[in-house]
Amino acid sequence: GALFSFLFFAISYIRCRREFQTSLPVENDFVKSWLITHKIKRQIAIRQSSRICAPLTYGFLRPVILMPKGTDWNDTKSLPYVLTHEYVHIRRFDAFTKLVLVVALCIHWFNPLVWAMYILANRDIELSCDEVVVRLFGTGNKSIYARMLISMEETKSGLTPLCNSFSKNAIEERVTAIMKIKKTVSGQDLADAKIPAGKEMGRLLNLLLDLVLECPSQNQKDILLEIAKNLAI
Repeated sequence: GALFSFLFFAISYIRCRREFQTSLPVENDFVKSWLITHKIKRQIAIRQSSRICAPLTYGFLRPVILMPKGTDWNDTKSLPYVLTHEYVHIRRFDAFTKLVLVVALCIHWFNPLVWAMYILANRDIELSCDEVVVRLFGTGNKSIYARMLISMEETKSGLTPLCNSFSKNAIEERVTAIMKIKKTVSGQDLADAKIPAGKEMGRLLNLLLDLVLECPSQNQKDILLEIAKNLAI
């Protein structure tokens, strides 16, 4: 069982790496400017490939942010959110964390609790990155980030077990969590202006309904309406 699990993840990763090797480097003014302002000790590379449909990150010693070939590099409104999400994965060594999770899963392949841990840990990694991105750009911009996630919901990439993909799993849960993120305030701020829970929930619902009106896709509207329904319960 352990050997089979190891071979499954190893073959999946090797297959993905071979596909990623066909990617091409991205060199434009936006990418150059972004890399200059997001330097770390490990050199980050941004590449693009026709073999993926959603952004992802792989490698923890020489990290690569891999973007779909059809990426609109003139969309300077959404791109910073996407790249920052992947940048947070890199800063946190999430690729290494996923490797540790896979090793634990291979060793304890017979334990359903370990499988649950693997799934939930991967979910929490994405939710944590979402929260960091929202707080970096400001909670006032969370609707833009949520809209971007929904727009990518139908472009899910295949199995990438050791990569940090811009995952669309549990998209409703992710968007709901994003919309619930509140601005960090001081104790004095809370004392000066206490917002009733009902009023705060009303703001969230109104914001979601505004997003519904702006979404061109019926599928995206259905997702937002389902989120609003769950929040209202």
